Amino acid sequence: MQNSIALSARMPTARRARKGISDAQKQALRRACVEWFQSQFGRLIDRATVSRILSSKYQHLDTGPASLNMRTSASHWPILDDKLFEWQQRHQDAGFPITGPLLRFKAIEYWRKIPEYSKLPMPLFSDGWLTRFKQRHSLRYHIFHGEAASVPSSIHDEIKPIQVVCDQYDQENIYNMDETGLYWRRMPNGGLSTDGYAGQKKDKARITIVVATNATGSDRLPLWLIGTAKTPRALRGGKFPGDWMYLALE
Repeated sequence: MQNSIALSARMPTARRARKGISDAQKQALRRACVEWFQSQFGRLIDRATVSRILSSKYQHLDTGPASLNMRTSASHWPILDDKLFEWQQRHQDAGFPITGPLLRFKAIEYWRKIPEYSKLPMPLFSDGWLTRFKQRHSLRYHIFHGEAASVPSSIHDEIKPIQVVCDQYDQENIYNMDETGLYWRRMPNGGLSTDGYAGQKKDKARITIVVATNATGSDRLPLWLIGTAKTPRALRGGKFPGDWMYLALE
């Protein structure tokens, strides 16, 4: 048999009647495939392996990229597989770390939304499923560098219970509070000059500012300024709007 099997790409000029393949022809085809594989790769495989590879189970190999891996199982649920991988890629491009538990959570969410799977029992989405999904799409654990690494990889998993609780309340009644620092004595990093600036030690004097508002932004609470002086000199005798408060730490 020749080193390669070529299929004609020419379309028939007239419609031909379909002819079945006899058992003898099927046997000859399987035998020829076994001989061709042995001549190409120096390995002898049985005819059952040939029949299994030619079945629809491995149909994805006709369109997908070739791989040197010995085994890369096809997905039993290709629609879910495509949607989940597209979601993972979209969030990867945005700089969000994706974890295994988050992939499982999203798989369950997508499964419930896909009409083709509405009458099928939901898979377990076990560790084995997760491993095969990562193998199919060459997903590996990487350590993020730069600002993206400042966000814990578990934040997406931890935020889910909070979202469940928040769903029980109106947006106007959901508040968030956070703090930030103001280095009020810090000099600018540079300025206009005819010559270079000599380096100076940066002043680290700071005050803490606490901000809070509801989810809609309609109720912005007064600012809390946390400092060290009970009565800051700059504030003595002054009249200021009542939309801020000051607290001194002992």
